[in-house]
Amino acid sequence: MHQKDCYSASRPSSESGWRRTVRCSGRANSAPKLQKYVKNLYLLWKEYEFGLDGKKPAREFTTYERGQNKCSYSKRKVFWDIVEKLIQRGYTSDTAIDHIYLVYGMKKSNTQILDAMRKDKMQKNDRL
Repeated sequence: MHQKDCYSASRPSSESGWRRTVRCSGRANSAPKLQKYVKNLYLLWKEYEFGLDGKKPAREFTTYERGQNKCSYSKRKVFWDIVEKLIQRGYTSDTAIDHIYLVYGMKKSNTQILDAMRKDKMQKNDRL
């Protein structure tokens, strides 16, 4: 069990004058976080499928945990869905990601590729 450091503080409140707040730090209260920076699409898939650095896989996030990582999760979900679609077509995860790099460009950053994938999805343009 993780030890939590808690403290109590009082602060002004508009309704009743003063409000007592208890804040705790530590892993016991925090939702799993997605990596802030992921070097390549292979690691992005690994984060979804298995988790990185001992963290929970993104595939297993609850609705609450997805909400805590809303921006990152929603940007990456387009990629994860396409890789899963390609796996259902018979690709392995590595060959599916290779195919994505071929279509969207090997020299582009993850962000550029994910943005292009989102744009294609919104325009219903199926390049894969």
